[in-house]
Amino acid sequence: MTVKPLPRRPLPLCDELLSSWLSRLAQANHCSTDELYGYLGLQQGRALDRESDLEHVCPDRLCAAVGRHRTEIAAMTLPTVSAHSLQCLGTREFQTCKHCRAQTPELVLRHWRFAWSTRCERCGWDLVSTCSHGVVSRRMRARVVQGAKCLASAVVTRNKKMLHQFRQALDLLQLWGLAEVDALISEDQDQRTIALAAIELGSRRSFLRVAHRVGQNNRVAQSSLRALPRQSEAIEKVQKWARLHEYRYPEVKTTNRKATDQCPNTAKLAPSNRAVTAARSAIQELGSDADRYALLLRAQEIWQAQTIGQAHPTPVDKS
Repeated sequence: MTVKPLPRRPLPLCDELLSSWLSRLAQANHCSTDELYGYLGLQQGRALDRESDLEHVCPDRLCAAVGRHRTEIAAMTLPTVSAHSLQCLGTREFQTCKHCRAQTPELVLRHWRFAWSTRCERCGWDLVSTCSHGVVSRRMRARVVQGAKCLASAVVTRNKKMLHQFRQALDLLQLWGLAEVDALISEDQDQRTIALAAIELGSRRSFLRVAHRVGQNNRVAQSSLRALPRQSEAIEKVQKWARLHEYRYPEVKTTNRKATDQCPNTAKLAPSNRAVTAARSAIQELGSDADRYALLLRAQEIWQAQTIGQAHPTPVDKS
């Protein structure tokens, strides 16, 4: 079938998405998008956003109708990015530039679909979410921008270690109920803000180090419960996340794990008689129906008092 070139063929703008350019082609030729897709032999209702979408398209027919080379059309699609199960590319519109949209309502640029894009490369304006709720503070905005830079650097350089840390940070947010699975490409501004801020924290490892220490060390977890009795549910969730960590990320090895397990001095010790006595005293004072964290705190105070008393016994009066 011989396909004639379209009578009107506006040039694609720099970094314009293919589906955006096809919409402008349909408007320039006074037809609907479905009619244009049918003339080009494309599947109606399916946007050609990814490079893999061109595999089921007749390239000769498409190139002859729009007057562009195959490589030029492929350059207008989203690349295939494997970012360690991170959803960094949006197949739907989740952010936009108000300045560019005011001039060209149908315009969609490729970098608007990248999770690490926070500023429009065409005009320099800040990109806004399609479901913007409020104003982000300057401090949080700076953290979001820094997190976006860290994410872009890790994706471009294919840094598996950093991408793994970012995946952990997002998983921890999901466990706490603060973010969804696709928070990085969410239309909700709050979701993207907290996800990019968590990536900024994850790049410095302090955020994950605390979670690991609380989750994998029972002694630290008990100390945290005594210090923060009202945060018991959050600490228990952190412990659950740490236990699932090795199963979900088997390629990451724990440092000196085998040596620690084989060490005979790390065997679990039975509770001492003084600890049992302190626990019983705490139950007698506060009652068996008292809060368990209050019981633990009182038992620790009694146990420490007994320890200090044995270390510094009361001198006997020999007179």
